[in-house]
Order: sequence, then structure tokens, then C-alpha cells
Amino acid sequence: MAYNTGPTCNSQNCAASTNLIKQHFHQIRGIDGAPCTYLMHVTLLPLPMSHHSEEQAELFDNQMIKRYQILKSAEFLSHLLVPDTEPLLSIYTHKAVEDNAHCFQELKCIV
Repeated sequence: MAYNTGPTCNSQNCAASTNLIKQHFHQIRGIDGAPCTYLMHVTLLPLPMSHHSEEQAELFDNQMIKRYQILKSAEFLSHLLVPDTEPLLSIYTHKAVEDNAHCFQELKCIV
């Protein structure tokens, strides 16, 4: 779903533009309802869940962003991942591929 009030890319203030774009993708939901900012993980494999009280109090959306799986199981990946290279499309989950395609279309409208 495209938003008419989407962010614009401002080359004079890249940091502000990046924050606006991230906020925009936080509002867009993937096919399972997770905010599409899960695609912006620093790591490709989700962090294990802990049972700390401050983590339990964290917003549900932020938990989904941290934990939503982008790649297929770690056992499958252990021999396929090569540092500093983009993983093959076949190792991404179907949901991540669908959400990524949708977000790429959104990003093309912004940039």
C-alpha cells in the first residue's frame, strides 16, 4: 500500500531522510502484519528471545522487528553464508521475499 504523504529523499540532510524513510517502513506491514522495518535487521538471523522484564515490556512491534525471520533455518545456512557477500535469494523466507519486493516498490517512489 503506497502512502501519498511518504517521505522524500533530501541529499542535503541524509540522516533526517534516513530516519523518515525508516519511520515510513515501520508503518508499512508485511504479509504477516510485521512492520517492514524488520527487513532492516543489522543481522540476518533473529536474536534469541530472553525473559528479561524490560524486554517483555517492549512494544510488540519492536519485538516483531527484532525477531522476524528473514532467512531460512540456521542449519541450512551454516554452510552457505560467506562473509561480506549477499546471500542467495533461495535462502530467504517466502515472506521476506514478498515483503522485500513490496518495500522495494515503495522505495522507488521515494528515491
